[in-house]
Amino acid sequence: SIRWSLDHTAYTQRVNAVKQHIAEGDIYQANLTMRAEANSDASPQQVYRCLRKLNPAPNSAFINIGSLQILSSSPERMLLRDGDFVTTSPIKGTIPVGDTPAQSARRRHELLHSEKDRAELLMIVDLLRNDLGRVARHGTVRVDHLFRVETYSSVLHLVSDISCRLRPEIDLTALCRAVMPGGSITGAPKRRAVEILQQQETVPRGIYTGCIGYVAGERAEFNIAIRTMTHHGGVYHLHAGGGIVADSTADGEQAETLLKARNLTRALGGSW
Repeated sequence: SIRWSLDHTAYTQRVNAVKQHIAEGDIYQANLTMRAEANSDASPQQVYRCLRKLNPAPNSAFINIGSLQILSSSPERMLLRDGDFVTTSPIKGTIPVGDTPAQSARRRHELLHSEKDRAELLMIVDLLRNDLGRVARHGTVRVDHLFRVETYSSVLHLVSDISCRLRPEIDLTALCRAVMPGGSITGAPKRRAVEILQQQETVPRGIYTGCIGYVAGERAEFNIAIRTMTHHGGVYHLHAGGGIVADSTADGEQAETLLKARNLTRALGGSW
């Protein structure tokens, strides 16, 4: 069975607390998350193979660190660096795919024109433009795609692409310090959103919403570790969440959170 860290009442209280901070002008948005755990005899390799079939994703990873395994099926790219070129592709906005191609096409149109989801993503685009501006050559920060839709096995995501050219003195460490943690999984303004989330989230995130990637010479690529779970001693932990804004409802945000976790729980043989 899947055991969530927050029941509906506790989750609603935290959504309302975040919305109160928004109403008071502390923040515009915060990405509230919760954790689930499950016991399973299935090996992490088996679960990961199942997850890859259920949710093929471009930024996936399996990491075995002795007694701990990390299983990631992330759709989100935090950072791609190729020489002095950098791009980031935040996600905000998630709805289920349709049961038919025609229904999926309607939902793509709905997501692409959703005022709420566009507003959420626009806040994060502005935040990331500012983050990149701290390390970019003057005048090179650009929004390559403001709103586009990516299709996955069970969900549609609203995505933006922001890029820049790095100043010559900026190395990978300085770049990571400028942009991490990602704006899409914290909020805006970032520092205050993180402070509020530390008050409202009941368990540590661990690797969740961190970054997994590789460095190869002048090229580096990192995901944001969403749709990610860990395994240790027969226990699997996973997290899911969503961006809370002024017009969010607890019912709507919890439904989106469970939708994002659906393939993770299915890979474990669970239900939700």
